[in-house]
Amino acid sequence: MTALLCALAQAALLAAPADGAPTPPADPAAAFREAHARYLAGDFEGAALRYQALADAGLTGAALHYDLGNAWFRAGRPGRAAAAWERALRLDPGDAEAEANLRLVRRAYAARPPWSRPEPLAERIAARVSDLAAALAFALPWLGLWAALALRLGARGARRTLASALAALCALLALGGGLLVAARAREQRAPRAVVVVPGAPLLEAPSDALRATLELPEAAPLRALAAEGDYLRVRLPGGVEGFVRKADVELL
Repeated sequence: MTALLCALAQAALLAAPADGAPTPPADPAAAFREAHARYLAGDFEGAALRYQALADAGLTGAALHYDLGNAWFRAGRPGRAAAAWERALRLDPGDAEAEANLRLVRRAYAARPPWSRPEPLAERIAARVSDLAAALAFALPWLGLWAALALRLGARGARRTLASALAALCALLALGGGLLVAARAREQRAPRAVVVVPGAPLLEAPSDALRATLELPEAAPLRALAAEGDYLRVRLPGGVEGFVRKADVELL
């Protein structure tokens, strides 16, 4: 249980904003309206850059990332669009439109190995849950467990039985929440990445002198395992590992 508490504390730290983040615009609402106006006028790249500036400044929200994804997609950048929709789904896992858009941009290669191999259910859930949500999923039933145990001490008969059942339920929920916190911690150690250029080479070692073993389709999901200079060691859904240039992918 100590390990779960440590993971809970780590999740809270990971959710904290980093020092030195860009300063938000003086009038974010006006900046958002300008981005939306450019989108409606057909300046999709201009709209995407303004939505991106808002996101880079620390303003977040599922709607912002959804609109950013739409702008990048209409600007002909499906990789950047996929990354934005992934972030939108992390903030709002029930966003059916973002999910449908992701399936659309990945439809061309989704049936080909290694992307045809589905991720484990735990990884899919962890990717769609925020650090705060995972922390609450553990903390609330954990507190409920102790409250139920306290009630059980002074209860008799049917009330004692009910308190015992409630404690057992909270224990199961706390266990599930703890597993979710651990999965989020693993997610942070090997974060998701999205290919943002067409035909990004997958290399056997961090060197452009080597011949590519595979060309990665734009918008393809990866796992970033470690950084080595200008390269990332990544894992594909089917388990294949290799190196890509940092400039060819976007970390989520």
